[in-house]
Amino acid sequence: MVSSSSIPQKRDLELSPEEASLSTSPKQVKDEENGPKYEECQNYLGALEAIPRNLRLMYLHSYQSFVWNNMATKRLKLYHPTPVIGDLTSEQAAQYTFADVVLPLPGYDVEYPTHALRSSYTTFMAQHNVDPFSMHRKHNTASLPGSYRKIICKPRDVAWKLLRYTDPECDLAITDLDRLQGRKEVETVEGGARVAVVVEFTLGSE
Repeated sequence: MVSSSSIPQKRDLELSPEEASLSTSPKQVKDEENGPKYEECQNYLGALEAIPRNLRLMYLHSYQSFVWNNMATKRLKLYHPTPVIGDLTSEQAAQYTFADVVLPLPGYDVEYPTHALRSSYTTFMAQHNVDPFSMHRKHNTASLPGSYRKIICKPRDVAWKLLRYTDPECDLAITDLDRLQGRKEVETVEGGARVAVVVEFTLGSE
């Protein structure tokens, strides 16, 4: 016996895969619903601009970070954590360390390394039909200037301590919010069966 619940409903058969997906999406992703309406008439710019600006920029910046992460991995494989000729640095100094080396997030207003990584940007982004040296668009919607990001960030104010504890699920550190709410710092438990190393440090904003 075939139950009525196993028979596809007419409405389900009429939906495209995109529409079916959107119909079951949680409300926090409803901003993407307008895209398919523009795609049907091949108005891709309209589909992109139908998404709220903050969300749209998040997508574009995500692609920049995607490229940057892959180039950072490639840079370390090529030259290891050592500064070499052709690197870009955050400081124009006669001597610098690997902590000063930066890589660009692709855009129309950045420079690229002059060693082998330069062509790696081109090869990698070509997979997505994007040219790192032609990033300026006549529509600001998809035109990004780019920026720079350090490959590593050297921590400051480094401190550490040993902490004995017993409960494997207990918090070993508290947050700034915990402190504002008056929560006490975690203290070591005398005779605790477990030992943890708690490290504290400050990172820059890069």
